[in-house]
Amino acid sequence: MKSGKIDLLIQYAILIAGQEDEYFDRQLGPIHLIKYVYLADLAYAEGEIG
Repeated sequence: MKSGKIDLLIQYAILIAGQEDEYFDRQLGPIHLIKYVYLADLAYAEGEIG
């Protein structure tokens, strides 16, 4: 996975988390970002995304 795509993925996750209505629903910690990058990398490796 290219670093540019990782940057876009992180930006997207932060954007979506910021759209939550309730302040307490806006939790997005480092472990969440790592999880999303891992899942995107796994999908990329399996050829599901390009």
